[in-house]
Amino acid sequence: PRIWRNYSIANAPRENGLIDIHVRAVSGGMVSTALVSHCATGDAVLLGAARGEMRVPADPARDLVCVAGGTGLAPLKAIIEAVVGAARQGRRRAVTLYVGARRTRDLYDMRDIEALRLAYPSLTVIPVAEHELDFAGRVGRLPDVVWTHPSFRDCDVYVAGPAGLVSATVRVLSRRVPADRMHHD
Repeated sequence: PRIWRNYSIANAPRENGLIDIHVRAVSGGMVSTALVSHCATGDAVLLGAARGEMRVPADPARDLVCVAGGTGLAPLKAIIEAVVGAARQGRRRAVTLYVGARRTRDLYDMRDIEALRLAYPSLTVIPVAEHELDFAGRVGRLPDVVWTHPSFRDCDVYVAGPAGLVSATVRVLSRRVPADRMHHD
């Protein structure tokens, strides 16, 4: 529809140059509806230049805590894939991924996340649902659940998702995580 929207690439760089993006269809959303309902393999989609600051940290000695709300999973999945790929050359960083949604039915891409976890034993996945008391994972607001993480010593924290979630998580963790180790776009 010739309207720009920001989307994050959801995979580490691939030799074939293909990329994944995660799109949630929004009722009345022109771009999301076009991408989800009207695009097919082989269709041309115009992309703008990449923006943002979230990248795999250069210091391999630090572990990662990733906090993904909704389609905020996309950039964090790309970062985790890059960490998994880099582990072949050196230290295996511990990565904890908190992936949250209001309800369990809103958690998505969990099959791929589980495959990553099985391929990389240093990855811990903690699903969080805000409103389902009988959920087998953690229940509560994602920032509050992340607050209970045992330690943020020697790690970088990456947060992605809706603006309200990002600001709430940064606010909750501000006394536990140094500002230079808190990353979000």
